Amino acid sequence: MESLKVNLGDRSYPIQVGAGILDGIGKRLQESGLTGKVAVVTNPTVAQLYLDAVHGSLQQAGFEVVPILVPDGEEHKTLKSLTTIYNRLITERCERKSSEISPVLQPPLISAASHMSKSPRHCSRKWIQVSGAKPG
Repeated sequence: MESLKVNLGDRSYPIQVGAGILDGIGKRLQESGLTGKVAVVTNPTVAQLYLDAVHGSLQQAGFEVVPILVPDGEEHKTLKSLTTIYNRLITERCERKSSEISPVLQPPLISAASHMSKSPRHCSRKWIQVSGAKPG
């Protein structure tokens, strides 16, 4: 596994890249001090490839998993989709201590809008973007 740092001053964060990384994501999040609910935001295409591994790893580490699927495609990167995600987070009673991971390449919209939100009823803004190579 390779670790890279996105340098954004006080908003810097690490990205970990590697084969089989999703199988151990629950343990890594646990070691980072995270607990409770984890919302997994993805699309059906990516979910078919990776959701089972992510879900299993998170559950094994003691997390309550909240999968949230959004339609695939640029045309769905909208505030309407963001509202759908927020509504699901609220319905699932995610709170500020909850975390979100997104094994799909669309967190920029979600993350940017989340960073603008100050409402305590939304999940916290701990976004962890995960990606992996297609198996095979």
